[in-house]
Amino acid sequence: MKKMTLKKFFGGICCAAMALFAVSCAQGADEEVWSGGVTNTQLESPEITDACFDIVATNDGDIVKFTWPVVYGGDGYEVKVASQDTGEMLIDTLIDGQSVTFPMVEDSYFDISVKVFGNDRYNNKDAAEPTQYTYSTWGTVINIPSGSELASEIAARRVDPANPTLGLVYELEAGGTYTLSDAADFNMDKVVLRGNADSPAIVTVSGNGYLMTQAGLKVTNVRFDCTESTATGFITMHSTPDASISTESLGFKADGANQDAFVVMKPIILDNVWIKNLPKSLLYDNQLAYALYDFRIINCLIQVNNASSATFLDFYEKGKLIKNMTIQNNTIWNVVQNKSAYFIRYNNASNSQPKKVFGNSGNSIKHDWFNNTFAKMFTGKDFGNNTTQQNTAVYTMENNNFYDVFRLYQYLHNNCKRYTNNNAIWYKHASPQSNDYGGRKDTNGNPFTTLEEGTTFVTAESETEPYLPEIDLTAENGGVNFKANGALSSTIGDPRWL
Repeated sequence: MKKMTLKKFFGGICCAAMALFAVSCAQGADEEVWSGGVTNTQLESPEITDACFDIVATNDGDIVKFTWPVVYGGDGYEVKVASQDTGEMLIDTLIDGQSVTFPMVEDSYFDISVKVFGNDRYNNKDAAEPTQYTYSTWGTVINIPSGSELASEIAARRVDPANPTLGLVYELEAGGTYTLSDAADFNMDKVVLRGNADSPAIVTVSGNGYLMTQAGLKVTNVRFDCTESTATGFITMHSTPDASISTESLGFKADGANQDAFVVMKPIILDNVWIKNLPKSLLYDNQLAYALYDFRIINCLIQVNNASSATFLDFYEKGKLIKNMTIQNNTIWNVVQNKSAYFIRYNNASNSQPKKVFGNSGNSIKHDWFNNTFAKMFTGKDFGNNTTQQNTAVYTMENNNFYDVFRLYQYLHNNCKRYTNNNAIWYKHASPQSNDYGGRKDTNGNPFTTLEEGTTFVTAESETEPYLPEIDLTAENGGVNFKANGALSSTIGDPRWL
């Protein structure tokens, strides 16, 4: 790489440190790979498109990963990223890789600049100019008027159904009311379905109404009444998977995967979503071989009314696995007893190994469960079924309350890395399982949970079903209170109740 001045070198480091983010270099490239047969040339800086950007979940929040094509014959890049909102220079550095990361900020613009340097060894000269690009996290905003039927409105208002986009924002009116009676088909579009944070829209779901996707989907600040729904899944994988998301097309088979599957690489996220009377599954594979790279439920109230055998996160028919999952700051509860359903279920334990879908380079799983309250999810079936049983899976559970949850240990398998801290469990109708509170231990020798016998919620109970209340979509905190009264349980769980 060309020499940089001390001022430039230390300036770049200080800028990065002050911004409190990491610049991630790709794997170092040796000279042979870099040359690509290009010699005696003035190089051109790499082309940048929206396809160069991806949003990635981390423990500290979402980041934007910016990856650009290699310029053969070069010797590194000068990369600059500036926020248009604040004017702050987020990145100003030289690297010999092809990617950097910076903090994700919604509804923002970033000015991007990348310049390739020449390589004296091959007599290649610097690019005359950097490539400059403005990256937006806004997407194309489509306002949906209150009173609309969402499935038909979305079908009619897509920008161009023949050309999937990198970002569509369907904006619902503050305090608006909507219906959903058929599949809202987002297909290959990366979509945000967004209500107003201070006055969320309410969607009445009836019949076979559901959300269908095979690309990135975020639903935020929306409340759904599923009392009249008969749909198998609230979020259902698309019925006609696109060839571009196959394990073959994505290059996973070339990297050692041996499964024919369809992989949704961009995140599927529920954020500040309330659901009333969910009759069956929250997530459904639609009897197709799907895998998810990133699935998140954050800050949600999900009230289930499920006495069937439908699993909450249901990839049982043909689904493979969820590689990265974050479940944080939620309350998820069933108003009826259910001894027939699992919380999370895959089709086959062997085929849920990450290497078989994501290849050698993607041979890992990371599931994080933080600050949640679970009630009767479920009372008689294992918490997990056919989930991964190998040591490249890392499960972390901290500060969660489990009430009438059965056989948590069938999800936290012995071969996996399991880190459990500060979790409580108690029972009323489910059979106590000693493996969940001391019979089996996590990787550090800690019990999965602490048993707190006699604990109850502030929410009133009775022996007559339903004995936990339905959510009120118009009331503060859903009109419920899941404050627990145990020594540990009263200090953990969904932060709403603390």
